[in-house]
Amino acid sequence: MREKNKELYEKYWEKVKNLKPVIEYDEIYKDCHLLVVFNHMGFRCGYIGLNDLETSEDELDEILQFHYGITFDRTTEDILKEKTAMITKYVKPDYKRYVGFDAGHFTDKNDIITLAKHAGLSEAEIEYGKSIFPSDKKATVKSLNFMVNNLKQGVKNLEEHKNKK
Repeated sequence: MREKNKELYEKYWEKVKNLKPVIEYDEIYKDCHLLVVFNHMGFRCGYIGLNDLETSEDELDEILQFHYGITFDRTTEDILKEKTAMITKYVKPDYKRYVGFDAGHFTDKNDIITLAKHAGLSEAEIEYGKSIFPSDKKATVKSLNFMVNNLKQGVKNLEEHKNKK
């Protein structure tokens, strides 16, 4: 690693490695708890708090139709007990389970501009950050709006599924 890159690497990671998750969205929506979290890698994760423990993750995955599917499925009790999830401080005990998805896939571009704002990155560090997150050339940043719409569509899908029963 060239000396300049090493210096940028160290400055960049020093600023972002301890960045706490940023809650960008937190709403009770039609009996569900919706959360969007921005993480230290520059990606967003969406979560939905449910009172359903019976439906399998595979079935929920089919119903919710989240971006690239469910990547998180834990009971609220486990989240609060283990205290390791990004959302531990934000879960509501009156919901039994949280399922979620992330926008950190190869076709998802990290949101370096928002990351720069939260971590206080310099222009050089922003350019360095862009270079270390390879993605598909057609990759796009999944905005807060994208994540919220995905969560709300999931709630709508749940309602439609319940109405079919």
